[in-house]
Amino acid sequence: MPAADILSLLRIPIGIAMVVVAWTTPGASTAIGLLFVAGALTDLLDGPIARRTGSASERGARLDSVADAVFVALTAVAVVLTVRLPSDAWVWLLAGLVVLLRLAAVAVVRMRFGAWSITHTWGNRLTGLALAIVAGIALFRGEFDLISAGVVIALGVLSALEDLAIAVTADRLDRDRRSLWARAG
Repeated sequence: MPAADILSLLRIPIGIAMVVVAWTTPGASTAIGLLFVAGALTDLLDGPIARRTGSASERGARLDSVADAVFVALTAVAVVLTVRLPSDAWVWLLAGLVVLLRLAAVAVVRMRFGAWSITHTWGNRLTGLALAIVAGIALFRGEFDLISAGVVIALGVLSALEDLAIAVTADRLDRDRRSLWARAG
């Protein structure tokens, strides 16, 4: 199995470990934060390693996407178990809007192209980076900063709208399309 695929797969047990530590060890925010950083590093490194070693493949890309989804879900569980979350209703309404827009984009891609996919736009990457930074800090601190949450949600709404627009207007599925304004490669 290529090293990049192993790195992708490592996100799953790392995510499980975050949840187990969050569930069983109150106040272990440093350990949970360090596990999160380890998982995030595997996500940063798997793609470049796959390209550098010539092992990039459609199978590896799907594996990376599945590992990302599982890691994000497990991170969300760890956050809920350990982080004091904002109580402002607008935060939750807008976060719900991001989820609905993402689901709509995935559904449109599935109906139009027969695949499950989110486009790897610069907006999605920036949103993922911002979310990773904010979630990592929150896991270490035990609370979310409301301004940081607002920035991530704003980026999430914009990138989800872009992803949905690409899904609706694209002639073909291009997972690596950089933006709505970039030509499909």
